[in-house]
Amino acid sequence: WWTVYVAARSVSVVAPPPSVPCVVPDDALSQMANVQDATIDFDGCRDAYVGEGTFAMCRDLRSLTVVSLGDTATFADGFARHCDALRRVEFSARARQGIREIGWSFLAQLRLTEIDLSDMTELTSIGMGFMSHCPELRNVRMHNLPRLTTVDDSFLGYGASLEVFDWAGWDSLTTTGPMFLCYARALRRIDFSAAAASLQAIGEKTLIHCDKLECVEGLTALRHLRRIGDDFLFHAVTLTELEVAGIPELRWLGSQFAAECWSLRRLAVRDTPQLQEVGRGFG
Repeated sequence: WWTVYVAARSVSVVAPPPSVPCVVPDDALSQMANVQDATIDFDGCRDAYVGEGTFAMCRDLRSLTVVSLGDTATFADGFARHCDALRRVEFSARARQGIREIGWSFLAQLRLTEIDLSDMTELTSIGMGFMSHCPELRNVRMHNLPRLTTVDDSFLGYGASLEVFDWAGWDSLTTTGPMFLCYARALRRIDFSAAAASLQAIGEKTLIHCDKLECVEGLTALRHLRRIGDDFLFHAVTLTELEVAGIPELRWLGSQFAAECWSLRRLAVRDTPQLQEVGRGFG
């Protein structure tokens, strides 16, 4: 129960009256031809559900604006994946506050260069491949996500141009999935203190092949961290120093933790009283 208005090369998706459930069916607008601009406005809606592949494979879509999602909204898998021409995605501040869950491949395989998804204060989980395979994405702002607990595999993986990832205020995150920022070949700095309040496990291949990474900060702030997965910094060839210290609950460091970090001159692992296992090929 929702309304679509189409005018020339634009489409608008408008919610029904508040008394009617707002459900956008799977593949509702996928593979639209010629449409270049799309808008979603679910003002006044309650518990909106946006089905799988809403704008998937809309080859001509260039701009997507989300004005409002009502009080809460859940996005199923593949919301706007594989839209070859899509270079602008904007969620208003009001819309961001209404997002509760995000499924797989939310904005994967796009040509975006930057996006602001900060202040998603109701968001609890992000599915696999969130914005993976976005080769031109340089700047991602996602600070203040206080309720986010789960991030699945390949969050921003294969984002070869990623330079800035702002994620301060992820206060409830317990685990980062495998390949969190893998192959972010332009990334120079990452600060894990953004998730210091509750992070317990860092997934496999988190920073594998981040070839220009110069600074990994904040590991010492992870007071609840228990595990760092295999290939954490594998082939971070420009990294010169790393400190894994003062982490009282750390029990496991994965295999090939810092293997092929050819420029690494200083690696300190100390004050980790619970450390039980260090994987093969550690460094």
